[in-house]
Amino acid sequence: MKKVFFLLLTAVFFTFSISAQSSEKLSEIISSKKITSGQAAYLSAVYLNAVQEQADYSQSVKALEELSLLKEGTSPNDFISIDQCAFLFAKTTGIKGGLFYTLFPTPRYAFKELQAKKIIPPDQDPSFSLSGRDAIAILNGCIDSSSK
Repeated sequence: MKKVFFLLLTAVFFTFSISAQSSEKLSEIISSKKITSGQAAYLSAVYLNAVQEQADYSQSVKALEELSLLKEGTSPNDFISIDQCAFLFAKTTGIKGGLFYTLFPTPRYAFKELQAKKIIPPDQDPSFSLSGRDAIAILNGCIDSSSK
């Protein structure tokens, strides 16, 4: 009886430690003042089910490079600008765009498209970095927009 209880307790402990790791990553992203390519890649890769929630940022970058959503050689530790993040999230969620974004799918036109859809405020500069909280808001806006 004691062995069964101990095994059950051990299984519950491992289950909680696995789920705590993913919420730890999300908390880390939310509290970031400047989001990195690895953090943005993690959000995209988990959304696409390309990696599990326990994956690290390098695995997420590698998975998105294999899906051609990120350029080869992207460093997970580099900060990402708003337009690059908008481009990644727009491609990840499959946002349909206007004429220029459809003809020229680049970070500039992804940024403009998300501004037109009121996902990114009009006073934002595309070259600025963004916080983790803002990145999650952009991803949520892209998900909502692509599901309509």
